[in-house]
Amino acid sequence: MTEVDPPLPPRKRGRPPASAEAGRDQIQHAALIEFARLGFEGATIDQIAAKAGVAKPLVHYHFGSKANLWKAAVAAAFETFRTEVIIFSTQVGSQEPDASLEVFAERLVRLGAERPHLVHIAIDETRQGGDRSDWLRDTYLVPMHQIMTQVLSVLAPHDPDIRAKASHIVPAIFGAANFAFIDKDVLKRAYGVDVFSETYVKQQTRIIAMLMQACMHNEQPW
Repeated sequence: MTEVDPPLPPRKRGRPPASAEAGRDQIQHAALIEFARLGFEGATIDQIAAKAGVAKPLVHYHFGSKANLWKAAVAAAFETFRTEVIIFSTQVGSQEPDASLEVFAERLVRLGAERPHLVHIAIDETRQGGDRSDWLRDTYLVPMHQIMTQVLSVLAPHDPDIRAKASHIVPAIFGAANFAFIDKDVLKRAYGVDVFSETYVKQQTRIIAMLMQACMHNEQPW
């Protein structure tokens, strides 16, 4: 006779125990890593649960389905990123433009270093298209470009062409602030550098600030 796994006990109504609540953040973090590594179709709930160090039923308890987990994990990461950029945008103008650019560049580089998995997912989904891509574009990607354009407009208030320049500057900044951390293994092999080291982050910040200054002032960066 074939052995059959016993049915799971019925879930109790109400909030889960504190240990279950604590597992939610672990699951979302693990989900970002697995979705970035394998894509939405390739990642499984089993893999994500194992990565998070939790039981599979806990993933279903919190999120119900893989689609819900993907959206929750991506939304949580993007909301943190957007909040930090918005906070910075409200502070722009309180110091000299070049100093603001340096602060802005450093924040973007550090955000890129902290969330490389999020960028992997955004690139993968927008390349494929579909409902997840449309949601990412409308909910986060387009608004982020708009916020960045507003920041540049504040930093260069007398430049009538700054919005047109932003269509070039913003993607260049996003690329420079993120791709080094996505291609960490390539850069390690090509240059022998650890892109997550403080030395690299500071140098990358300096380069991006110089590029931003050059683009905004129509100058050669070096």
